[in-house]
Amino acid sequence: MPDPLSLARMRASRTVPMPVDQADLQALREAADAAGRRLIEVQVHNGRRHLMLGWPADIDPASALSAAGQEARTATPATLLPLAACLGCCSPDPQAPLYPGQFAAECNVITALDRFIRGSVTLGPVDEGGSGRWKRALRRLQAVGLLDRSGDGAIRLGPEIAAWGDAEARQLRDRHDDLPGVPGEGR
Repeated sequence: MPDPLSLARMRASRTVPMPVDQADLQALREAADAAGRRLIEVQVHNGRRHLMLGWPADIDPASALSAAGQEARTATPATLLPLAACLGCCSPDPQAPLYPGQFAAECNVITALDRFIRGSVTLGPVDEGGSGRWKRALRRLQAVGLLDRSGDGAIRLGPEIAAWGDAEARQLRDRHDDLPGVPGEGR
């Protein structure tokens, strides 16, 4: 019988090391199948193989969680723009895999954002306090697993990026030049 505790542990920690024992790996696969989920193998930043939970390609997570369109939370531009800047700064080569990407200094991400929105009527002018909202957005993105941070404040794409499908990655490659990024780094 599949162990639901192992899946709860995976959801809580986002990734777990790849089990060495094949019986343990098979038990995780059975638990994921029983829950209508799939296991995604990712190589974390230290080069080790880990597993995380993902949704089957034909399942929309909001539908699976019974969230109606108006009830599903959507990200605001103040969150999506920092994610776009992190994608642009951490993945300067559109042909390279998105995850794990490379480290980018937080100040470079914020500079890319400020330059991108300069003069935006919707988001307002760039000001001295503007970086505070970007830092809050970066913390939110880290909390949901879209970003990872090193001890020195550098940013790297998080394991949830590895769960994105081929269609999302293809769209990002097609629009890569539109992402905020650091000039001179593949731009």
